[in-house]
Amino acid sequence: MCTVYTSSHFSCSQGFLVGALATIYVTKRFGFGKIIVFGALCQIVGYIIQVFAPPFPAFLISFAITGVGIQLQVRHTLHIL
Repeated sequence: MCTVYTSSHFSCSQGFLVGALATIYVTKRFGFGKIIVFGALCQIVGYIIQVFAPPFPAFLISFAITGVGIQLQVRHTLHIL
């Protein structure tokens, strides 16, 4: 059980890292509004994959996709404050 939790947490953390590194480039290229929408779409896609209870590797990929979306949205909403 601990290995499953660690794998899923690590996968989501990798998504956060990719989102944090990508936000530097994509913000300048696409702007605030499009990035917020793209982050929301990443979360929707990740959660839709999770709803269908796929095999464990696909579940980890969905965690990473969701992590990218969360990071993009958090980075831009906290930037406003």
